[in-house]
Formats: sequence, C-alpha cells, structure tokens
Amino acid sequence: MIRKATIDDLDELCRIEKLCFKRERYSEEFILYLLENPDNYSAVFEENKKIAGYIIASFHKDTARIISLAVAPSDRKKGIGQKLLNSAGEKAKKLKMKNITLEVSKENKSALNFYLSNKYQIIGTIKDYYGIGKDGWRMGKNL
Repeated sequence: MIRKATIDDLDELCRIEKLCFKRERYSEEFILYLLENPDNYSAVFEENKKIAGYIIASFHKDTARIISLAVAPSDRKKGIGQKLLNSAGEKAKKLKMKNITLEVSKENKSALNFYLSNKYQIIGTIKDYYGIGKDGWRMGKNL
C-alpha cells in the first residue's frame, strides 16, 4: 500500500537510498529536509510493515518534479516503482500541474527504459550532473 512518508520513515528511506544509489545518493539531512517540506509529496510503498520503496516530488508553479524514486533491489520487478510514479502523477494532476520532470543518470539504463515506457521524453543532457564525467538526462512529459 502507498502511504504518506513521515519523519519516522527516515532510517528506512536512507537504507533504501544507500542500496539503490552510489555516489549520487542524497544525505540523511537532505532527505529529512525533503520530508519536512510541506510543499513536497513524499510517499512510501509499504507491505507487511516493511517499506519497499519511496518517491519524493516537488511542485512549483505549473511543474512537478520527481526528486527521488527508489525501490529496494530485493523488491524490484513487482510494480512498486510504477505504483509510486503513478501516485505522484495523480497528485500533480490534482494540483493542476501541466508537466512533470525528472533527472536520471545516462548510465542507469533500467531507469531510463522505465521512464521511457511511462511516456517521459528526453528533454536534454545535464553535463556532469552526477559528478565529473557523469552526465544525466533531463526527462519530462505533459500531464
């Protein structure tokens, strides 16, 4: 089930963040900041009292932005990422956002294919977004 993420979930979100991302992962302090921001959408997918994944999105003017989407490696290929992405999209539509954007590493082929399958398009390249020589794709779609 998808539910609102709370500060009580911080340790689990950080655990999943460390499992999913190497150098480009967010710090505990930044995740806490994102969770505490009332303008952000933060949700977890929880099953049997275990958090399997999370999503955090922000909303500004008419654009939603996926800040982070992560599913624990042991819980992938179960549709959890899809459900979390859909939940953020639904929230964005309720807030009358016109489009939704995100960034993804050019090296993360599985994430790129996941977003492409969800009708996101590559908008451009972000040079060194994930560190020197680690470019990212900016992706987006209209809602």
